[in-house]
Amino acid sequence: STARALGKERTYLLIKSFASTGLTLRELPWLTVEAVEEDRVALSSKGARRIIHIPVLLRDELKRYIHRTGIRSGPVFVTKNGKRLNRTAVTGAIQGLSRDARVPPEKCNPRCLHKLYQSTMAGIEASVHLLVEQTHDRLLEQEQLAIGWEEDTSP
Repeated sequence: STARALGKERTYLLIKSFASTGLTLRELPWLTVEAVEEDRVALSSKGARRIIHIPVLLRDELKRYIHRTGIRSGPVFVTKNGKRLNRTAVTGAIQGLSRDARVPPEKCNPRCLHKLYQSTMAGIEASVHLLVEQTHDRLLEQEQLAIGWEEDTSP
């Protein structure tokens, strides 16, 4: 929110992209105009393929940003000359917000944003797992009532 309040739209979208998709700094160049249009980033590394979903709200903001900046294809985050942002520029832009955001500088980097995504997803997955267990228990209770199984108290 600090980046947005300061009018640093590119930095705001970088932060939001890392925190809401789980992209790493190394994977950022694959966030392209084409990927935004397809709603997903397709990555492959060492024979493994991974698809990263771009959330609707982020996708809409990226589409508006792409339109305003006139980027027609390739990476979304580029310099004024059209070259993709390097790792130092991305990290520097994010760390430049630390004082205004009142966040320790060591926490203002793409790696920490990736960890934030991972911990958020782990919490969501734990909640979903709990809901699955609760639903399973209710289903078994309903089946027991429907079938008429009695609780057996004998040894």
